[in-house]
Amino acid sequence: MLYMFQLRYRPENADDLRRHFEHRGVTGHGEGVFLRGAWVSRTRNAMALVEVRETDQIDTIRLELSQFGDLSFEPVVDINQIM
Repeated sequence: MLYMFQLRYRPENADDLRRHFEHRGVTGHGEGVFLRGAWVSRTRNAMALVEVRETDQIDTIRLELSQFGDLSFEPVVDINQIM
């Protein structure tokens, strides 16, 4: 299942957030968790598309990312699956 995370992070957390993703990389978020893409805007919004095998893995990701700022997420579907 795919989830889109959006994180509005605080300026003082920018370096720690960058290090978090550098350390985790694409596959370092746990067994069965895959980072499919990530983006950052100039207004301190970070977005990440994450695929998980088990929905309970979302709680771990949510706890990790929420330490950096205000986090929201929702399940999404690839547009090709509905066309």
